[in-house]
Amino acid sequence: MSISQASARRRVELAAARDGVRDLEARKAMARQLLAEAQNARDTPEEADGSGLDALLVASPEDEHFMLED
Repeated sequence: MSISQASARRRVELAAARDGVRDLEARKAMARQLLAEAQNARDTPEEADGSGLDALLVASPEDEHFMLED
């Protein structure tokens, strides 16, 4: 997972706010949990081969025939 420290901190802050967590120890536990989830997602076969990116690059049906003119 290659994200900045500020981005990682924001993710933990958002998750803590969503769950109503305020104390430092609970936020650390949440950060550990988010890290473990990210590492597990990275290790799954569908994420390891880059198919997640491939799914994002597929055109939606309404944009399938759209072309930009030069």
